[in-house]
Amino acid sequence: MATNRITRSPRKQSLASVLPRFGVIMCAAVAVACSKSATSLQQSQPRAWVRLVAAVYSTCGLRSDGSAYCWGMNNTGQLGTGDNLDASTPKPVVGGLSFAGIATDGASTCGLTTGGVKYCWGWNQTFGGNSTPRAAVTGGVTFASLASTAPNCGLTSSGVAYCSRGTDSTPVAVPGGLTFASLTGRGRICGLTGSGVAYCWDDAPSAAPVAVAGGLTFTMLTAGSGHTCGLTSAGAAYCWGNNAYGQLGHGDTLSTTAPVPVTGGLTFASLAASDYHTCGLTSAGAAYCWGSNWSGELGDGEEYSGTERSAPVAVLGGVAFVSLTGGQMHTCGVTAAGAAYCWGSNGNGQLGVGPSGDHLTPALVVNP
Repeated sequence: MATNRITRSPRKQSLASVLPRFGVIMCAAVAVACSKSATSLQQSQPRAWVRLVAAVYSTCGLRSDGSAYCWGMNNTGQLGTGDNLDASTPKPVVGGLSFAGIATDGASTCGLTTGGVKYCWGWNQTFGGNSTPRAAVTGGVTFASLASTAPNCGLTSSGVAYCSRGTDSTPVAVPGGLTFASLTGRGRICGLTGSGVAYCWDDAPSAAPVAVAGGLTFTMLTAGSGHTCGLTSAGAAYCWGNNAYGQLGHGDTLSTTAPVPVTGGLTFASLAASDYHTCGLTSAGAAYCWGSNWSGELGDGEEYSGTERSAPVAVLGGVAFVSLTGGQMHTCGVTAAGAAYCWGSNGNGQLGVGPSGDHLTPALVVNP
């Protein structure tokens, strides 16, 4: 069976293999689901998970008291634990800071305080790898939110988008004069206006937003490495972009430049695009995934090349979630009770379940 595994290994990776994937999903892209769940969890579970964000080979999360924890690959200090050791269970970000938001691209991580102060750790152009939080260079800009897997981009309270070339350079306003309700990105940045119009642009300070073709309006966007998905007010999912592994959910592997509906007739409450797969949640909390399945990231009990799915398949295990997020070959979710589950590749401990192998269905993250 092992001879059928695709040649891209989920095991230990070098910094060079991570940096090209700089670039999507936390509450900025699922604001309704996350805000409602966060409120209820703060009332009933004082130390519950309220938010997770996964990217490449690591995962970070916020507890309801604002404390941040990270686990998985740590070769650039992206876990913020004060060292460069991988962690297979959640470890506290050092410094005792309290955050309202957190974002990671897999090599650098940033947290946003309730006062809009941005702290970052991990890879940056000035310091190289930095394993403890530093106040980010903002040029006087105060952020209200960050793009969950593009921590170099964020929104002000008035909806103006700023991006920088790294987490340690001065942010520059995205040209075009648009204001946005949310941002998402993995290599490309996409923004959703208050009226539901979607725009995307290259992850570069001088790049201008371009309206997504098709004339659809969305209530949320989520971006993978080469694809983007949006959800309409009726709960219909649309995806576009690279479809080499079926991550668009169209029932085939044909790439598209304009949004095409996800097959299967399901109605979703939120979506989470990852590097090469996508997942969605129904209003009842049932999780479905489609796309690559190299290490069991779809949660349907299978893995290895040849088990990719070009249409949604149900995540096994019967766990109901309020939010989802995905890394390159793993997926995580938070329940209404504040429990965290992850599944897929665990080569660097990114599932947070301890030093075990891949998990093909949701596994409970160790509670710190």
